[in-house]
Amino acid sequence: MLAALLLNAGTAIQHERLVDMLWEEPPRSARQQIHNAVASLRRSLAATPGSWNITTTEAGYLLQVPPDLVDVSLFRTMVAESEQLERLERVPAALESLERALKLWRGPALAGLTGEWLEEAAVQLNEQHIAAVERTMALRLRLGQASSVVSALTGLVARHPYRETQRALLIEALHRSGRQAEALTVYEDGRQLLADEFGIDPGPALRRVHLQVLRSSPVTDPDDAGAAAPDAGVTAHVTETRSGGAVLRNFLPHSTKEFTGRRTELDRLSDTALSSSSQALVISALDGMGGVGKTALAVRLAHELTEKYSDGQYFVDLHGFSPGRDPLTPDQALDHLLRQAGTAIEKVPPDLAGRSALWRGLLAGRRALVLLDNAVDVAQVRPLIPGATHSLVIVTSRRRLAALEDAVPLSLNVLPPDDAEQLFIQIAGEERTRAAAAGVAEVIELCGRLPLAIRIAAARFRDRPSWSIDDLVKQLRSQRSRAQFLSAGDRDVMAVLRLSYRHLTPAQKRMFCLLSLHPGEDFDAYAAAALADLPVARAEQVLEGLFDDNLLLQQAAGRYQFHDLVRDCSRLLLAAEIDDRERTAATGRLLDYYLLIANEWCRPVAKGPFRFHAEIQHTLSRPEAENPAEATQLLHTEYHNITAAAEYAREHGWHSHAWQIPCAMQPLLAGMNYGERAYVLFEGAVSAATAAGHADGRSMALTGMASVCREAGDNDQARALFEEAIAISRATGNGRHEVFQLAGLGITLLNDGDLPAAEKVFATGYRAARELHDRATAALLANNLGVVAKDLGNYADALRYFTESAEHGNGFSTEDIAILTALNIGIVHQLRDNPEAATRQYEECRRRSRAIKFDVGEAVALVGLATVNRSLGNFAAALEDGRDALAIARRTALREVECDALNALGDIFLSTGEASSAETLFAQSEQLAVRHNLPRNAARSREGIAHVRFAEGDLAAARRDWEEAVRLFPAGVADAENSRRHLTSDTVLQPRCQRCVVVARTAAPSFRSE
Repeated sequence: MLAALLLNAGTAIQHERLVDMLWEEPPRSARQQIHNAVASLRRSLAATPGSWNITTTEAGYLLQVPPDLVDVSLFRTMVAESEQLERLERVPAALESLERALKLWRGPALAGLTGEWLEEAAVQLNEQHIAAVERTMALRLRLGQASSVVSALTGLVARHPYRETQRALLIEALHRSGRQAEALTVYEDGRQLLADEFGIDPGPALRRVHLQVLRSSPVTDPDDAGAAAPDAGVTAHVTETRSGGAVLRNFLPHSTKEFTGRRTELDRLSDTALSSSSQALVISALDGMGGVGKTALAVRLAHELTEKYSDGQYFVDLHGFSPGRDPLTPDQALDHLLRQAGTAIEKVPPDLAGRSALWRGLLAGRRALVLLDNAVDVAQVRPLIPGATHSLVIVTSRRRLAALEDAVPLSLNVLPPDDAEQLFIQIAGEERTRAAAAGVAEVIELCGRLPLAIRIAAARFRDRPSWSIDDLVKQLRSQRSRAQFLSAGDRDVMAVLRLSYRHLTPAQKRMFCLLSLHPGEDFDAYAAAALADLPVARAEQVLEGLFDDNLLLQQAAGRYQFHDLVRDCSRLLLAAEIDDRERTAATGRLLDYYLLIANEWCRPVAKGPFRFHAEIQHTLSRPEAENPAEATQLLHTEYHNITAAAEYAREHGWHSHAWQIPCAMQPLLAGMNYGERAYVLFEGAVSAATAAGHADGRSMALTGMASVCREAGDNDQARALFEEAIAISRATGNGRHEVFQLAGLGITLLNDGDLPAAEKVFATGYRAARELHDRATAALLANNLGVVAKDLGNYADALRYFTESAEHGNGFSTEDIAILTALNIGIVHQLRDNPEAATRQYEECRRRSRAIKFDVGEAVALVGLATVNRSLGNFAAALEDGRDALAIARRTALREVECDALNALGDIFLSTGEASSAETLFAQSEQLAVRHNLPRNAARSREGIAHVRFAEGDLAAARRDWEEAVRLFPAGVADAENSRRHLTSDTVLQPRCQRCVVVARTAAPSFRSE
């Protein structure tokens, strides 16, 4: 442990790196053992003279010690000093500094210490020692001390017979001492040794000094004889092998034993590398958010491809996003690479262009692998790319490196569920996770399937034997505790993510923080512009920058979202970086934006009180909808965000937004048949309007609540809410609100089967609407009076009301109301035995509904076409129409229409002799009708089952079912006549109703408008 800290004095060592250094097979207690060892060292060092201190930082354990107390630091300082003096041509001083450095050595480095990493570190240190000795010999030669170094060089060559540097220096020393014959003998011995052992010839430097001896000329540049050791700062795994006489070095880090999954990515990258032309340079650029496993994947890939790129494997951590460090400059990175490649330090050019050219020259014609890890941007990477070569370059970065020429990009996502689960179990232990599959699945989702987060959570769970998976889940469910929990030693998810924040521009930093205020699932540039108070184009530019830095995800064009853990990080930074005043202002702008789009996009199709102009404080940009259909599409895209904004406003006391947003989006909610969240939205709107003292707002919100209850089948609650809303409208004198609410109350009464009461309410509202010259609501109420007349069998009155509705609404009603009225006219044609006119009406309504994406209208038209085609014997067309209607109804939760479609399909199958299929459909419709309090649909379904029994010859059962159907039908409705005809028939063998024969007209539904 002490050796590891001393060798990296002044630099923090991550816990995972320490584990790799100290153990080949880490024990389960590795973390605790390291903690104990550090504590023990601190106690020992406290009693030692000098300023020794081991601190725990965000990046890991850091030993702070004066450099003059560590021999390795002193050695490296003196070597560097010598090199500087030599560059200044102060050769004697350079020699003196180098000899002082060598006196620090008392034997082989790290003697007596074992372990793979320590042995590798010792190899590096010993190599640096040998290089310093060689430099000493070269300097003494330059000072004319040739004779005095022959003995030392002879011993060195004997110990290192394959090092051409030392042999070249010995040949030069002998040559300068006038011992040419011995110099030639030393060369020949080396040549023969290389030929016998490796089948190769001496290298260029050795051949050059040999030629100079033959010419009896002095060696002009003794340093050409060899190259220095790799950069002392490189701490990667280094091995030496020989192939064709060249020293091949592998500087790749170890591949973690916990590496899991990513087989698809590995295969893709490997195939890309191996399928390219043998003459081609392959650049694989891996990007992804912090903690997603880019380095682990790149290292694993590099190890798998080592044999294919056998001329060397190089690795540099570019420190683009490293804690407490600035990114390496390109010339610093090239210095690392050139030293790894064996270039003597004095041979490394001082400028970037020279280093880049030398690097390209060294790799020319070679099959080498270069791993450039943790790049900050393209500008840092581009000078490090070899030229035309057979090599593979792998680059990892948190940023997308789109501008890197000829790169094959791969954006690394979080782990798939199976791989994430496997990683957790591998670390936590199979025994404790075997019986908790559901809990493990929740844990990995709470970790966002981010490998770093999973590793930390699994390790913490492993180290707490008393915990269950449920205990772990509780820690991770809370955003606040999750951020703290996912930190262990040098592993800290939030710290890793904050490193990306450090490199953002001021505008990106501000946007990144403010986006955590967004309550929804995703957002676009318009919402971001509202939050940050920026022009939309500028906001989009900032978002794209955050996306390129992998701080935002993009599941669809123009739509951005956070990874859950990145959102946690954003919230923590928001609290630290943005003051309360700015947060409040940003929230107000965002809520205004969602109120704006809900109001602007819904108002063209809104009715009654919901057709209002919202109170908005800010001037904001929004996407333009060219027509109602496009507005509807945009509303569906933003539905979850608008509802999330309303819920946020309710929970945080933004009363004006909390009631206006649900009321503004009422047309959208109605078009979706009021989903599960609609009641809560309007309930919150009622409370918010009350708190704001806005009576009309409360009346509107109560109307919305009532509509939700009615569609859910709770007619009693709906009636009470409508009556409360009407009372408020009367008290405030808001007649336009009142007539709309009367229409809603009338529909509720109609659903309850109270046709006389419904007719009375509709008539009252109709008169009031005409007096107010509210033609749109008058059209709506006239349509509903027509429905009552049709249900009572008064088809002439029904047609008159429907015609009046169309006249009132011409130019004033919304298109959906006009379509519903036209559909009702088609139904009357059908009931009056005019299938041709009904078909024309239904087909036109289907076309108009599709044009504005009006699902209700299209589904009702298809039901009508199915019933007409069945009555005419067009069974194939009828079946297609009925199935299409059923699909729309189920997709949009239109329960009444779903019942009608099921009944229509049942009639079709009954007409084609498939009684069993028909009975199944009628039974489904009946169950659905009962569940949603739809008595007329339940009656029609029972009537259909009676016809099945009749077709099967079970006349007694058929009679019982017809009697039950009559009981279920509301009093006075004409639909009950089908069943009564059978019950009053003199003979059951004589068909009496519309459902008995193919050419008869089937019962058709009615459709009220609101």
